[in-house]
Amino acid sequence: MREDSSGQVTQGIVAPARLRTEGWPGVVPVCPRADRIQLRAIVGVRWCVVYGVGGLDQARPGSTVPRLWGVPYHGYMAATRRSNKDAPARPRVRDARRRMIEGTIESLRIHGASATSVDRVLANTGAPRGSVYHHFPGGRTQLISDALAAAGGSMSEFIDTITRDNDPIVALDMFVALWRRTLIDSDYRAGCPIFAVAVETNDDAPEFAMTAAAIFARWNTALTDLLIRHGLHPARSRRMATLTVAAVEGAIALCRVERDTAPLEDTVGELQSHLAATIGTPGD
Repeated sequence: MREDSSGQVTQGIVAPARLRTEGWPGVVPVCPRADRIQLRAIVGVRWCVVYGVGGLDQARPGSTVPRLWGVPYHGYMAATRRSNKDAPARPRVRDARRRMIEGTIESLRIHGASATSVDRVLANTGAPRGSVYHHFPGGRTQLISDALAAAGGSMSEFIDTITRDNDPIVALDMFVALWRRTLIDSDYRAGCPIFAVAVETNDDAPEFAMTAAAIFARWNTALTDLLIRHGLHPARSRRMATLTVAAVEGAIALCRVERDTAPLEDTVGELQSHLAATIGTPGD
C-alpha cells in the first residue's frame, strides 16, 4: 500500500516519516528491524500483518482489519478491556458459529480452559443457546476443540509466513512484537490460548492436550526449518526451536503475573544473542 499526501492509501509500499499510534482501530505490532511497511493479507486467514518501523502502525481505511487468532483485533481489545468505557464496541458477527468460536478463544486467553464454559461464551457473545446444539453437538468439549483448532491455525499461518519471508532474528522480532502489544493492550490479562490449555490437566477431555501438542509441533517445525535454511545443523535447529517456543511462552506467563513486559524483553534479548552467535555454526 502507498500513502499519498492526503493520507489516503493505495496499492504499493508505505515508507512512513513517523509512526502513527493514535486514532485508528486495529493497532498491530510490527518488526522494529524493518525499514518499510508492507500490508500483507494472508489468503485463507481472516487477519493480516503489518510490518513497519519501530513497533506500531495501524491498518488504514480501506484495508483489511487485522485479526489475531481469527478474532478482529479491535474486537479482541474491546473484549479484554471491558472496564474501559471508551473501548470500541465489539463488531457484530452474523455467523453464530464464528461468533462462538471467537468468544471461546477470548475466554481461553483470559480465563483458561477450566473456566471456559458454554454459559460464559454465550454471555460474552450474545449468541443464542440454540446455536450450541446446532453448531457444536459435542457441547463444551467440541466448542473448545474447534476454538483451539481455529486459534492454532491462525497463529501457525502467521509463524509460517514470518519464518518463510525473514531471517531468524527478524522473525523472532515480529513474533515477540505481537505478544508485547497484546500484553500491554489487554492490561496483561490475555495470554496464549494454546498455552492455557497445555498447562491444565483436562482429564475429561484429553483431546485438548493432543491438539495443543500438534500446534506446538507445527510451530517448532517452522522454526526448525528456518534455522536449517540459515546454516544451523538440523539437530541443533530442532533444539533451538524448542527453546524459542518454550522461552517465549514462559515469558508471556511471567509478564502476566508481573504485569510488566520485562520478562519478555529479557528473554528475547538472550534468544537474539544466542541466535546471532549460533546461526551458521556447524556441528550438532
